[in-house]
Amino acid sequence: MRKLYIKKTARGYTKSEDNVKLAIAHYLNVKYPFAPFSMSWDHLKLPIGVAVKLKKMRWAKPDFVWPDLFIAYPVKDFYGAYFEIKKDASEVWLKSGKMSQSEQIQKENNSLITLNKLGYYTDFILGTPDGIAKIDAYLKLKN
Repeated sequence: MRKLYIKKTARGYTKSEDNVKLAIAHYLNVKYPFAPFSMSWDHLKLPIGVAVKLKKMRWAKPDFVWPDLFIAYPVKDFYGAYFEIKKDASEVWLKSGKMSQSEQIQKENNSLITLNKLGYYTDFILGTPDGIAKIDAYLKLKN
């Protein structure tokens, strides 16, 4: 299997969320070509008209945020998996071990809980190695 590389800048390796998403997408395409997946485009800068149109084409539940990654492959008791991707654990967890109280993290967590209640596997991915481990664990669950 090919190695996954993250872009290197003059200051060292970047850990941007986009690089984590690209590495995970590459990993899924190479290791699990049978598992269809889709990555959210919400973080992209789109023309205002396109952004408004796309927003109207989604579920309009207040305070619901669609997670970054959807794997449309049913495993065990789950219809598929949704993952919210972060560049590292410090974006979600405080040094005290508690979840961040930021409005965005709370919305994302509540959205994952909602989807889990509907029968989907849900979790945060905290960097590329964590993402690979969690995707492997999900796709290797026994039916």
